[in-house]
Amino acid sequence: MCLLSPARSYSTVSVMMLGQHPLLYGFPELYLWCADTVGEVLDAAAAMRPDEPARQLPGLRRALSQLHEGAQHEDGLARALEWLRARSEWPSALVYDHLLEAVAPRRGVEKSPLTLPYDGAIERFARDYPAACYIHLVRDPASTLRSVHRHLRLWHERTAGAGPWNDGFDRWAWIWGAMMIFYSHCRILDFCAPLERRRYVRVKGEELVARSPRALEPLAGLLGLEEAAMASLLARPEESPYAVLGDDDEHLGGLDIKFARSPRLREVPPLDPERYDALNLPEGWQVRLRRLAARLGYR
Repeated sequence: MCLLSPARSYSTVSVMMLGQHPLLYGFPELYLWCADTVGEVLDAAAAMRPDEPARQLPGLRRALSQLHEGAQHEDGLARALEWLRARSEWPSALVYDHLLEAVAPRRGVEKSPLTLPYDGAIERFARDYPAACYIHLVRDPASTLRSVHRHLRLWHERTAGAGPWNDGFDRWAWIWGAMMIFYSHCRILDFCAPLERRRYVRVKGEELVARSPRALEPLAGLLGLEEAAMASLLARPEESPYAVLGDDDEHLGGLDIKFARSPRLREVPPLDPERYDALNLPEGWQVRLRRLAARLGYR
């Protein structure tokens, strides 16, 4: 099963929630579908963070360390990386098969934000797992964009040599975030359009975090689970083995840092009717995001 969403769309807490059901296992982001082989995945991760080896494939290494050794510590993460390097010629799907075998009979739930921008990533997963089900997790685009903007500013402040945050960086962050959100959802919508209804649901992250029947009912139908049992089980995302920091902040492992530092459900504030007017975007991108919001069921 694959949860499809752009970044900053409640994907971390949603997967951790789903993983508390006894029939499901929520993985951190594995980054396996950006390429066909393990070696190519390792190369792509190194290219994305060439000067930060400790932050390359953190989710995949944490999953391997947890399932191989029952813990996530620096030595285990290093051994997980060596395990991957020794299998560089493996198809990426063989690694996922290995993880699924380790958690069987539970069904694995993978999330997609980092791999979604790669051409062919979703299609690669669908090719390797033709019977998979998909959850299109959505969040109000304006709220997502504000979260992306805050995250980019935090990342900028933590990056050595990046210089002070200024108007140029700020404008770039708003526009880049809008583009990422818009094109990610367009890619997901195009992919999901031909799927049979029994294999695909769209769920609002705001409703899932609130454990609203509007989210639980379609999820229960997709997964073949009892809706009543899901409401109580999904209330404990902090019990996931991945809902914690590693030895340090470098070992987050495909998780939202805010959630990892305080892994609990939070109340989602109501949407401000004027929220789009305050976005620092050119008019064209304002229009695109408003239309996307309507398409996703937001007013």
